[in-house]
Amino acid sequence: ETIFDEPSLRDSASNGAVESVVRWWQQRVRTHRYAVEINYQVQLTADHVLWPWLLSYAAFITNAHRVRADGRTAHEAAFGCGYRGEVLPFAETALFKVPTSHAREVADGIIIPKGDTSMVHGIWVGKHAESDDHIYLTSAGWHRARTVRRMEPTRQHNRELLLSAKGVPWDTRAS
Repeated sequence: ETIFDEPSLRDSASNGAVESVVRWWQQRVRTHRYAVEINYQVQLTADHVLWPWLLSYAAFITNAHRVRADGRTAHEAAFGCGYRGEVLPFAETALFKVPTSHAREVADGIIIPKGDTSMVHGIWVGKHAESDDHIYLTSAGWHRARTVRRMEPTRQHNRELLLSAKGVPWDTRAS
C-alpha cells in the first residue's frame, strides 16, 4: 500500500532527500549545457533543439550514476546491477550505423550499394529507455542506432551539423 505524505509548505528541510537529487540533476544540466556552449560556440536556451534532450540526458545520468544513501544507484536498485552501456559525451558528433536489411535496404526501395558506408554523422543526445539504443539527431530528425563510432577529437563538435539538427523526444515519427 502506498501512503502519500504532504510535506510542509516552503519547508525544504522536510524534502531533504528530494531536494538533494534535484540539486544534483540541476548541476548535471548546467555542466553539460556549458560544455555544449563552449564546444560549439552556441547559446543553449530552452527553445534550442538540444534542450529537451539535455534534460532527459541529465535524468538518465542521475539514474545510472548517482549513488544514493543506500550505496546503490537507481539503475542498480531497479535492475540488480550497475549501468554498463556505452555512453558518449552529450551532444558529441559521431558516426552512427544505419540499420539495413540483408539486402542492404535502409527503407522501402532505398538500397545502399556495397561500396558505400552505412554510417551517418549525427549529434549524440542519449540512450533509448527501452532498447538502450543510441539516440542521435540529424537534419532529418532523431534516430536510433545500435552501433556508434567516435570521431577524432578535432571532428567531435561539428557546429553546422548541430545547427541543422532537428527532432524532439516526443515526436515518435522520427525514430
